[in-house]
This record gives sequence, C-alpha cells and structure tokens, in this order.
Amino acid sequence: MKLFGFLLPLVFLLIVSVTWVVTEVTKATLRRNLLQRGAAVSRVVALSAGHFLLADDPLGLDRLVSETRASDPDIAFIAIRDASDVVTAHDRVTERGKPYRPVPPLLPLGTFGDTRADEVERDGRRLIEYTTPISFAGRHVGIASLGLSMEGLATAQRSIE
Repeated sequence: MKLFGFLLPLVFLLIVSVTWVVTEVTKATLRRNLLQRGAAVSRVVALSAGHFLLADDPLGLDRLVSETRASDPDIAFIAIRDASDVVTAHDRVTERGKPYRPVPPLLPLGTFGDTRADEVERDGRRLIEYTTPISFAGRHVGIASLGLSMEGLATAQRSIE
C-alpha cells in the first residue's frame, strides 16, 4: 500500500508533465507555421507587385491586393508602397496615395529571407506585420507590407489547451 501511495503521485506528475510539454510544443509549432505562412504570402505579393509597379498598373496592383486579401481571413491588411514609401495599393482604398504609416515593433519575430516579421499594434489590433522589399530585374521598386491577425493563432492555441 505504501508503494501505491508513492507511485500514484509520480504517475500523476508524469502525465501532467507530458501533457504540458506536448501542449507547449504544439503551440510553438502553430506559431512557427503562422510566421512562415505569412512570410510566404508576403513574398508572393512582393514578387507579383514588381511588374505592376514598373508598368504603372494600378488596376493590376488593386486586383493583386484584393485577391490576396480575400484568400485568407487572417490577413488584416495589405499595402504596396513605391520606392518613396507612398502607398500605391491597399485593401483600404482611402490609404492609397498617402505616405505609409509605420508603427514601432513591439517584438521582432525574425527574418525569413529578405522578409522581416514584427509583432505590432496597428489600429488597436495586435498583428504580425511582414515587410518584404519589391525588386524587379535587380532594381528596388517598392515594399510590400502585410498584416496577419493573431486571432486565428490565439483561437487555435486555446483549442489545444
């Protein structure tokens, strides 16, 4: 009976510890996947926008922005800026033609190739903001910025717990 009294708390502690480790690993994996997904989308937007910027094709940029925004509910905003940091396309039409409003990063999250990811607060929402330079034929022509909502990540992490 003494052995049972000793082993039962140890088994319980082992189960709790393993559950906690698995939960933390799963949360970290979800976060890493979200970061990589956002960086990939930002790079695709930047690669596609280069031609439209050089061709001075605002309709092509608008279509790129609207289709990309519609493709993922976690995308909070997309802004394409020219080399002088003026917004040439945005999912909010009122931002077009204005200087881009940078916000200070709350937490740098890393770089993925030439894409930088930062946690920011923009318009009262916490976002992961990706910044990717736009180049065409080796020439810098602008910057693509993409904001990814952290709400989807938070929901997924809550469902794990």
